[in-house]
Amino acid sequence: MRVAFVLAAFAVPIYAHPSMSNLLNELMARDVDDSPLDNDDVLSSLNGASDSSLTPVGRDLKKILVGKGIAQDPHSSGLTTEKYTSVPKLDSDKCNKDTCCVWSYIGQDLKELFTNPDNSCNRFARQIIRLAFHDCIPHAGRNKGGCDASIVNSKEENGRAENKGMQEITSKLKDVYGDYKDKGISMADLIQFGASVAVHTCPGGPRYRVFMGRKDVQDANPSGLVPSPFDSADDILRKFREKSFLPRNVIALIGAHTVSLNNTLPGQPQDTTPTKWDQNYFAQTLDPSKAKSSIFTFQSDANLAKDSDSKSWFELFLKDKARWDNEYAYAVIRLSLLNIYNLNDLTECSKALP
Repeated sequence: MRVAFVLAAFAVPIYAHPSMSNLLNELMARDVDDSPLDNDDVLSSLNGASDSSLTPVGRDLKKILVGKGIAQDPHSSGLTTEKYTSVPKLDSDKCNKDTCCVWSYIGQDLKELFTNPDNSCNRFARQIIRLAFHDCIPHAGRNKGGCDASIVNSKEENGRAENKGMQEITSKLKDVYGDYKDKGISMADLIQFGASVAVHTCPGGPRYRVFMGRKDVQDANPSGLVPSPFDSADDILRKFREKSFLPRNVIALIGAHTVSLNNTLPGQPQDTTPTKWDQNYFAQTLDPSKAKSSIFTFQSDANLAKDSDSKSWFELFLKDKARWDNEYAYAVIRLSLLNIYNLNDLTECSKALP
């Protein structure tokens, strides 16, 4: 029974209510005590490098990965950043010299693909959010899996049981890739860029920063590394910790189940508003009786909602959407960089997001 197991970097907000402040302090202390950053594989290519030796993107990513940068698109947050005022024509010299120009055209195509007539997000948006997670999470160390498009390029990996229900979006992405591959894009970048477009297409979804420069792999990623929907909370948190994710990152990421539908029981969502990016998932996983219609809950999600290390994050994100959006942006950028060891050479293309 697999659906979207999808699994921030702003200053902590000030809360007027003492109980919220106490809850947040307790949670942050718990994460600090358990910090994995001394052995952070995602950050490893930037460790030890002085800021003066880093590119602007390298410096930004280093800040994001240690929790001190801005993970949501600064333009959408009201901060100054590069943004297209007009996009050069696709086949012009100006566009060809700008790595991000083609992505602006791709972004518009994807937004149209992901949007229902009522401007809510559709099944293709849900599928690519899930696909981006499943491409990255089978990572077992350097050059052993990660965000490399193997989930699309490898027939064996694409056909695995845990990847059931993503063949439709795989076919759509191959069509998009075929339209733009002569512009030098990679399928791996297309998957992660598409997921960012999809999240923001869902009403209420955050707009998080995107970075390009991943390489495609044709061979299958290691098997057996996608978390099971039957895992205990301890198993889930351990598997993610091995990839340098804290409990708050995990719960922020699985909040994407707010737009999830069950593949085994067609049409059954994981909360009552599956076309919107909202907090109903947290409320209804904590207490299914709050759902006014039938929903489906992974056993692993239910386990996390009861676990002492993760339940409080459900409660915090339920009460504070801005905090969840920030934490999701931070965690999903980290996820999108698994097995990417050239962080200093990546190109930011947030300006190309629709």
